[in-house]
Amino acid sequence: MSTEQDESSQPPQVTIHHVAACAGLSIASVSRALNGEKYVSEKTRQKVMDAVRELNYQPNYVARQMHRQKQFSIGVVLGKDAGTYTPFAMKVYESLQASFQQRGYRARQAQFLKNGKLKDASAGYITIGLHESDPRYEVMHNSSSVVLDIGEARKSGLWVSSNDQQGGYLATQHLIESGCRDIHFICLHEKHRVSRFRYHGYLDAIRQQGLTVYEPIAVGDDAGTPALDTYRSLTRLFHAGLKADGFVCFADTLATGACSAASDFGLKIPDDLSVIGYDGIVGYGNIDLSSIRQDIDGLADSAAELLIDAMKSGEMKGRSLDVSLTAGKTTRPHKSIAI
Repeated sequence: MSTEQDESSQPPQVTIHHVAACAGLSIASVSRALNGEKYVSEKTRQKVMDAVRELNYQPNYVARQMHRQKQFSIGVVLGKDAGTYTPFAMKVYESLQASFQQRGYRARQAQFLKNGKLKDASAGYITIGLHESDPRYEVMHNSSSVVLDIGEARKSGLWVSSNDQQGGYLATQHLIESGCRDIHFICLHEKHRVSRFRYHGYLDAIRQQGLTVYEPIAVGDDAGTPALDTYRSLTRLFHAGLKADGFVCFADTLATGACSAASDFGLKIPDDLSVIGYDGIVGYGNIDLSSIRQDIDGLADSAAELLIDAMKSGEMKGRSLDVSLTAGKTTRPHKSIAI
């Protein structure tokens, strides 16, 4: 029998993906359990170990040793300080850890010294939602390592993003098809580039139907908590006479604040006012939000693939992923109404 026949007769290698499917858990949860991290329940850990035994899963211990070396370490920088990370950013971070683990690398949060410099060097870095105005952005891009940005589409460089203009359009079109005619776009800062992409999608849908175009409602970040800032800003605007039957919100966090402000003002969701968020974090804020869902695992896998390729070949390129709409209980069912 030939060597080729021997190789073809070998059973497929069991990976962390198989363990996750067998245990009925996410890859990130399995990764945390296998690495002995905190905040993993005993029930979850037992499910993972049962799946490991059933599948005879053999973790790549050689790769785990490599994780300790600089050339196999990936630093991840999130867009805000600890305690104010968005649920979306944390979900992407968890998925990144699993994606890099599959490729023999270890992804962990990059640490900065008090003087703003990086504490430890890594082979490559990934930023999640890091604005160019953030001092860490310049530190990252002035380092000798390769840096990939997750957040916005660019004309050059190394990046991964969702198709945010498509998302803004889908969200607005969903409200229009459910009967809304007086629709506003809500964001933290109107000049933020990702906000502008989503707002342009809003404009496309509004103008396509000949509806009234409004400038973005920028709620700011005085409180440092998006939901609270949105609640406070919209409460003031409602009392000042703001009229609307639909809100397209930059993120799910803003959408929860909008729902709370509307309810406290006496508006029923979605009968009087429909609200749609962005990010698609399941169960966020205990509200069944309608939302534009970003492909979190797709973003993480693309980022890992492109960064490793760039570290090996020096090729810098970007990738944009489509989004999808999930209808929850904060928007009305679609209606057949002529415009």
